[in-house]
Amino acid sequence: MGDLLKEVRQAAEAKPRKPKIQQILESLDPADRKDLEAAFKDPSIPTSAIVNVLKSRGIHITGNPVRAWRNGL
Repeated sequence: MGDLLKEVRQAAEAKPRKPKIQQILESLDPADRKDLEAAFKDPSIPTSAIVNVLKSRGIHITGNPVRAWRNGL
């Protein structure tokens, strides 16, 4: 068996990663996590504002996963 096939099989068996938003939420302290969860649920806060604040804190994310998370709430 070649190395490429081994790599493909390992990738297929790998555990799925947690969604980026879930990873971010789990990395925050409880107060910040609560605030971010509230921001996700607040329709008056634009997605771009959430993204910009996260980026200012060194958390790089685009609007797409934030929108998808908000739509799933």
